[in-house]
Formats: sequence, C-alpha cells, structure tokens
Amino acid sequence: MNDLTETAAPHTYGFRPRVIGAEHVFRLTQDALEFDVGGRQRRILYKDIARVRLSFSPANFSLRRFVAEIWPREGGKISIVSVSAQNAFNFENRGAAYRDFMIELCRRIGTAQPGFQIESGMPRWRWLPAAIFALGTLAALAYLLVRSLFNAEFGFFVFCLVFGALFVSQIGTMLYRNRPRNCESNLIPAEVLPSL
Repeated sequence: MNDLTETAAPHTYGFRPRVIGAEHVFRLTQDALEFDVGGRQRRILYKDIARVRLSFSPANFSLRRFVAEIWPREGGKISIVSVSAQNAFNFENRGAAYRDFMIELCRRIGTAQPGFQIESGMPRWRWLPAAIFALGTLAALAYLLVRSLFNAEFGFFVFCLVFGALFVSQIGTMLYRNRPRNCESNLIPAEVLPSL
C-alpha cells in the first residue's frame, strides 16, 4: 500500500476525531478506498462497499459537522467527518475538502457499481420520531404563546418566542437537512454536504 500520509496527493482527506489519538487519513486510489487509522491500514474495493450514508450531524462544539458512514460488505462501519479536533474546545472546519472527497468517492463507487444508491439523512426509524417530537413541541409552544398573550404575561411570551426561534433554527434545520431519502451516487443532495 502507498504511504497514506502524503498530504499533497489528490483525493486524500484526513481528520482527527479526538484531540488525543492519531489522524485518520483516507485516499482514493484507482479501484479502492484506502485508509490509515492509528497505523492500521486497510483497503476496500469500491465494488465491495455495500452502503454509504451521508448526513448533517451538528455536535456540541461544531455546528457545521457532516458525517459519512461507509459499510463494506465485510468488516465494520467506517466514519468520516467534516471537522478535525484541534483541542478540547476547538474543531477545524474541513468542509470544502470533505465535500470534494465525498463527491469523488461516491462517483467512483457509482462507476464500480452502476445504480448504487447513496442513503441521505437520518434513518427513517430515527427521523420520524424526532419529527413527531418536534411538531409536538412546536404545538405546545404555540399554545403557550397564545395563553401568555391572553393572560398579558409578556415576559413569558418573549421567552417562549425566543425559545421557539432557537428550536426552529437548530432542530428544524437538522430535521430538514436529514430527511431520509436515497439518491444516485452522482446526485447527492446539497443538504448533506458542506456549502461551497
């Protein structure tokens, strides 16, 4: 296997998932995805990749985090994220490099396996309960807003309004971007990739 730490090589992507630990380095070769995780090297042929899921997955210290999960036909799941840990409270956004890498990886998988479908967003079994909970929360919030206006509780009204705006901007965005769907390997939805 070639040296995977060669940063100047085209179609190479690396990130550090935790402050302590080695960087995970991935490379696209002519027929396979190669990666080096803490000195352990592995190679998976594009034709041996069974599933790929792309999602928007904000975390505590990184609100612009995207995740790719790759399941080979044999072996465990591989995760690639769009941010890299710099210290306990700082994550470097590698969105542009992640986007280019994932588009090219999906294109190569599609070439090796015509008709390959990329899974986009959250799994349905997780998304649907989250969407129902969010709608229920919004309905309860709307009720509280109306009640606080009728009772002239303007401080509580403002509090609910601010909370509602934050809820919609965070949870609403996550649910919208992570709508479960399948797509062709060359037609990845923009919602599950970092912006240009």
